[in-house]
Amino acid sequence: ADSAVVRVVTTGHGQGNTDNAAEFAYKWHRITASAIVDQWYLWRDDCASNPCSGQGGTWWYERAGWCPGDAAPPRDIDITPVIAPGRTVEIDYDIEPYENCCRPDNPECTGTSPCCVFGDCNNHPPNFAISTQLILYRDKAGPCAAFPLPGAGAEGSAILARLALLMIFFLGLVCLRRLPGRKSL
Repeated sequence: ADSAVVRVVTTGHGQGNTDNAAEFAYKWHRITASAIVDQWYLWRDDCASNPCSGQGGTWWYERAGWCPGDAAPPRDIDITPVIAPGRTVEIDYDIEPYENCCRPDNPECTGTSPCCVFGDCNNHPPNFAISTQLILYRDKAGPCAAFPLPGAGAEGSAILARLALLMIFFLGLVCLRRLPGRKSL
C-alpha cells in the first residue's frame, strides 16, 4: 500500500446514567497507531439543523457522534507515515475513562443525582457502537488492477467510482486504487 487511513464511525447510546451517558456524555476518543495519536471529542452540536428536523422527541439535543435522522460522520486518520512492507502496526482505540454508578449492583445508587440523571438504577446501560475500517490505497497498478473503476479519469465519474468503491467494500477487499488526478476516493 502507498497510503493508509483508519476510518472510524462511533455513536454513543444509553441515557439516564451518570453523565447521561453514553448518548449525551461529552467524552474524548483516541486512535493510536505506533507514533500517530489522534484524539477528539465525540460530539454533534448541530442536531437542531439536521435534515430530519421537526420530528418528535428530543432530536435537537446535542449527542455523542450522531443526530436522529442524520448520518453519523466518519473520522479518517492518516496512518501512512507508520506503514511499510513487512512492518506490524498496532492500532488502539481508547475512550475517556468512565464509571457508571447508576447501576443495580451499586449499593449507593438511589436512582437520583449524581449517579442517575433520571429514572432508577436500571436505565439503559451506556455503550458505544464503533465501526472501524483500515483503508489501504495504491497509487500504481498492482493487485487491484483486476478491479478497474468504471469511467476512471473521465469527467463526471465520481458517482460510478463511489459505486465501484461500495462494491469493493461489499466484497471485503481492502486494496483500493486512487483515481488519476484525485487525492481521495
